[in-house]
Amino acid sequence: MRTIAILSLLAAGACGDKTPSDTGDTANNNTATPTTTSATTNTGQTTTTGTGTGTTTSTTGTTGTTGTTGTTGTTTSTTDAVCGSLDFDSSDDEVIIKSSASLEFSAPFTISTWLRIDEHRGSSTILDKTGLDGSGWVLEINEEGHVSFGGSHSGTGAHWGIRAGSGFTASIWEHYAVVFTRDEAKMYRNGTLVSTEAVRRDVEVNSVELRFGGGDADGHFDGAISDVRIWIKELTREDVQYCMYNVPVEESLRDMGAYWTFNEGRGEALNDYSGNENTGVIGGATWTEDCPSHKSEDAS
Repeated sequence: MRTIAILSLLAAGACGDKTPSDTGDTANNNTATPTTTSATTNTGQTTTTGTGTGTTTSTTGTTGTTGTTGTTGTTTSTTDAVCGSLDFDSSDDEVIIKSSASLEFSAPFTISTWLRIDEHRGSSTILDKTGLDGSGWVLEINEEGHVSFGGSHSGTGAHWGIRAGSGFTASIWEHYAVVFTRDEAKMYRNGTLVSTEAVRRDVEVNSVELRFGGGDADGHFDGAISDVRIWIKELTREDVQYCMYNVPVEESLRDMGAYWTFNEGRGEALNDYSGNENTGVIGGATWTEDCPSHKSEDAS
């Protein structure tokens, strides 16, 4: 298995640095089992700590060895995982995640993901948590071929939406993030703010399942999805740009509703690394090692 370096210190906002310090950093090749609601053979993340000169690092996991840091006290750790994504065929592929308290949020929140959109066939669902009563939210490709995000309130009939300012680039990995507060919604594409809309209303909370690739709102998605993150807070522009290429640090996991890396590479479970046990059940979607270029570079 190839390894993806995970930085646990030197945090800049919500995520850790991508590149280790060049002053005595040490990597530990230990693995840890992710928190899941079902048994899995997949390996997950490790967390390390270390401060001060010559501090010993420790890891959490099933085995684990110890090492020592350099003079800066900065530490790195690794997780055995392929660079991965799930491919959806626009027919009936999907991932289903049972609702939980960590997925039943109103505002503020930030949702981000890497997408490879292969083809546009009318409106299609990327992430969907809408109820039949009109509550909830959805990230989709609309009829015009724009990635868009919308929410509604069944009680008042109010609804709102925001979309990327232009169409997608077919078969190319792109990063999208939606930041929502009670006053406005923002959409970022590849780290650039492309749309802002006044909202002044909440997303209505519901307890329906969260679905990737399909749902009640639209047709099924044609392409691949990787690295889906839900933050129960507003990320700044700098946070969005930084977290595109960096994993969340241990301290920031408490601000996350869910975090799916898509690095398992096999099996029928999509593991949640936030600690909230939002394990997804994969139906039809297939594992692939095609993924955003920064993940491929880290895994090589």
